[in-house]
Order: sequence, then C-alpha cells, then structure tokens
Amino acid sequence: MATFNVNDTARRVQYTSSGQSSHTFNFQVNAISETQVHKNDTLLTEATHYNTSLNADGTGTITFTSGNIPTSGDIITIIGDQPLSRTGVYSTGQVITPAALETDFDNVVIRQQQLKEITDRSVQLKPTTPRTVTGTGTSGPIYFPYSTTSANSGKIIRYNSAGTSLELGPDSTSIDTLAAISSDLTTLAGISSAISTVAADGTDIGVVAAANSNIGTIASNISNINSVAAKSSLITSDFVADLNTLATSAIVEDLNILATTDIVSDLNQLATSDFVSDLNSIEAVKANITTVADNLAGVNSFAERYRVGSSNPSSSLDAGDLFFNSSDSTLKYYNGSSWASITAGIGSVADDTTPELGGDLDVLARSIVSSSNRNIAITPNGSGKVVLDGLSYPTADGSSGQAITTDGSGNLSFSNTSSAEVYGFKKSFVGSTINRTVTVVSVSGSNKYFIDGVQQDTLELIEGNTYIFTYPSGHPFKFSTTSDGSHGGGSEYTTGVTHNSSTQVTIVVATSAPTLYYYCSSHSGMGGQANTPIASPNILQIITTGGGADNIDAATYDSFDDVIFASTGFTFSLSNGRLIANV
Repeated sequence: MATFNVNDTARRVQYTSSGQSSHTFNFQVNAISETQVHKNDTLLTEATHYNTSLNADGTGTITFTSGNIPTSGDIITIIGDQPLSRTGVYSTGQVITPAALETDFDNVVIRQQQLKEITDRSVQLKPTTPRTVTGTGTSGPIYFPYSTTSANSGKIIRYNSAGTSLELGPDSTSIDTLAAISSDLTTLAGISSAISTVAADGTDIGVVAAANSNIGTIASNISNINSVAAKSSLITSDFVADLNTLATSAIVEDLNILATTDIVSDLNQLATSDFVSDLNSIEAVKANITTVADNLAGVNSFAERYRVGSSNPSSSLDAGDLFFNSSDSTLKYYNGSSWASITAGIGSVADDTTPELGGDLDVLARSIVSSSNRNIAITPNGSGKVVLDGLSYPTADGSSGQAITTDGSGNLSFSNTSSAEVYGFKKSFVGSTINRTVTVVSVSGSNKYFIDGVQQDTLELIEGNTYIFTYPSGHPFKFSTTSDGSHGGGSEYTTGVTHNSSTQVTIVVATSAPTLYYYCSSHSGMGGQANTPIASPNILQIITTGGGADNIDAATYDSFDDVIFASTGFTFSLSNGRLIANV
C-alpha cells in the first residue's frame, strides 16, 4: 500500500557499468516485483541475478548477486513494471478508507507514467505535424508496412507516391553497393566539370584514338626530336652539303668502325678530365719514370723483400726480409729464425719471451688490465709472498667458511669467524572494539547528533577496528557514502554494518572503505562525516636466530620490515615508549 506522494519522474533509469555491484532508481514502486532489470538486452531475474531493497518513499536500490556483477561497459536498465490489472473492487456499503483510495490513485498515476515512458521511446510524429490522428489518406495514424518474412527481407521502407502512408520500397542491395564505392563517387563529384569538358570533345578524342600508333612512335623518340629542335640554327645549306659528303660509302664504313662499342668506350675514357690530368702529371715526372725503368731489377728485388700486413708472415722467409706489422705499428726484420723489431730502445714486449724490469714499473695514470675476460695472475716463486701496499697475503687457500684476518702487523691469514646474530622486526596491526555514545540535542530549533558529547563530530573510523554506536530509538543511526544519506539523494552503506537493535549499530570498517557519512534515516541535517583512514601498525614482533643458530628461512627473512645484526647479541628494553637495543 502506497503511503507516499508519487514524484514526477521517468520510470526508467539507465547506467553504463564501471563494474560496480549496485544501482539506485528514483521512480517509486509498491513492491520489488514492480521492476524489471536488463543487462544489455537480457532481462534479469530478481533474487537470482540481483536483489532489490526499497526505501520508505518507494525508491530503491538493486544489488547484483555474487557471480552476476556486470563488467565495465555493460548497459544496465531499470524499468517500472507494475501489472496493468486491478484485483480489488469496492462493494456497495463497503467502507472505503483513505489508504485504499490513495493506493488506487497512486497506481493509476504509476501506470500512466509507465505508458508515457513507453510512448516516449517510440517513433512518433512531431507535435506540429499537419495531420490528424483519425481518418485516412492525409489524416489518421501512419502504420509500418509488413508482408511475409521473405518479402520484408532487405527492403527499404518509404512513403507512397501520394506521401500519405508508408510502404515497402526497393531492395537495399543497390544502396549497399553505392556505399561501398562512396569514395569513388566523391572523387567523380570533385571532377564533374572536367567530365563535362571531355564529353563535349568526344569527336576530337575519336580522331586521336585512330592515330594512336603514330602518337606512340613520336612519344618513344621524343628525346631525339627535342635534340634536333635545339640545334635548328645549325641546319643550314652548308651543313646539309657536309652531311652529303659524309654519306659516301667509304666514309660511312670508317665511321662504322669508329662507332664500335669498344672504340667508343676507349675514346670516352681518353677524353675524361681525370685521364687528361693524369697524362699531364706523367709528362711532369717522365724523367723519374725513366730512372725507375733503368733500375727495374732493384725495384723488383725491394718488392720481394718488403711486405705489409696485420700479422707476421710465416712463409717465403729469407734473412733480411722487412715487414711492417700494421696491428702494432712496428717495422720488423727477419733474422733467419724469427722476426725482430726495428725501433729505438726496447721493441714490442710480445716479442720478448723472457722480459725483465730494469727498475720500478710506474703505471703513471694507466691501469693494468686484461683482455678477453682473462685473469691477472700474480704468482711468487717458492716461499715468496704477495705483498700489496705493505700487507702480506697468504699463498694457500683457507678452509670453507673462514675469512682473511690481520694480526695488526701487516700479516694476513685465514681464520674462523664467529656467527652474527640476526634480529628481525615485523610490524602489524590488530583491530580493537570501540564503543561510542550518540545523543540528540536540539540546537537552534533543529536536532543534531552529539558523539560522546561533541556536536556532529568528524569521526576517524580506522580500517580493521570495530565500532559500536548506541543511539536513541527515535533517531535511527545509519551510514552512507553520500552526505546526509537518503536525504541527500544517497542510500545506506551496509558493508560490515550490523543493526543489533533499534538503539545500537555495529560497523567493522572494511579495507579500502570509502569516506562515510552518518545520518538519521528519519530526519535530515543531523549527522556528520566519518573518515576511514588506513590503520598504522600497533604490534612489534622481534624474531632472532638465537645464539647464531640458522633457524630463519628465506621466506621469514623476506617478511621482516627491518633487520639488525650483532656479533654478540642485543639486550632490549623500553624507555618512554621507545625500544632501546644495547649490544
């Protein structure tokens, strides 16, 4: 039975889901059975896919059940669906109560709203259409044409020739074909004037087409034609007479010989500027060329003695041979058994198989490095020691687990080490239960909540804690994600909330809970804000290896928030709330 005013609103709301589990509707219903919920084009089932909760004013909220929460992008539609029937009747002499009349009148308005919502979604004539809703021809309703299924397939609906009613039109295949070549049609439209010009010159185009072969010949020789045109001033009567002279059979035969590809290639080579320049250069050094020619035997002998390469030759070796090694930029000579460097002072160290230092090796600003990932070995002879900067290193390896220690006098040796003790610290949070007392006080004529004596106190509800609020029964204490709850257009927040009685409510603050607002569900303007901060650790656990025993596995070690080490262990104490560690 309706006990509320019917608001003026569309009986249909629609949402694009972002993965949320609930949606509200602001049209009014008498029962949860008077709604339909669609996900995209699928009609969902109450109590299977979702549950409905109604507010006191007939508006409500639909909440999807587990496993049926829409994915992001789904279209959710909620529609009023009161049955178009009436089960109650008024009998003669029956007492007609205001409540009964109120319900019937409300249902009439609700059904009218449903019909309006349906007609608003239908295809309609605009209100100013010059056509009546009765009669025929240019008056009366317009109907969509319908024939057999096969006759309807692919047809276009159009106005008839009189423009007074709709009929089945031609097949849409031709339109689909035009759509597929829309870009080509756009191109033709852009050159419509050029198309008209071509059409007007149809006769000339036919003449050109008939001479296509001759046009092709001219086109293939256009380069020659352009060359002749560029020399037109030379074509005089004397020029023609000269051509006639050249045309005699003897001259033609000579020209044919000169015109062979080999001779033409040679002439072109000789005529290049580089070749002419080379000839001029040779003219300037022809005396030197004569000298080399007179001593050709010595030149050949030197060529046989001197070689250049990246590695020392290993064949055709004669004592006195010279070789320049381009890898180390060294000039060498062959002494009959090996290659020796020719240089001032010491030659390449690589060529000296038993090098010795004649003094201290000063690396200056250089380093001693190896190549190709090779080791650098320092191996003293016999009982000799490796001494680096005054520290004498052991020449034999120690035992497993030993470390290098010093005796304080520059002598290093391997010795056993004591095990360090590990202290791991783990911080955590343990929730607690807090009781809060809610009273109601009239302030300037309006009732306000007082939380533990503070008017509309901004609460800090820490995630993981349990809060119990005791309040007067006449002012139901509820939570919402909207300021002033249902009075501000929001709905009740129920996650972790339990109404113990008409005077007590418990909330266990969930992880990642949103900012909340507390409100009186019966009166507006009484509540305030409730923040939900993340909990800070309130428990510190210390885990130790216990005298050096290796009883902390990798997973436990990785779980520590902090770690300290000590060779002899720590003693812990508390001072003014601080943890003090003494070695």
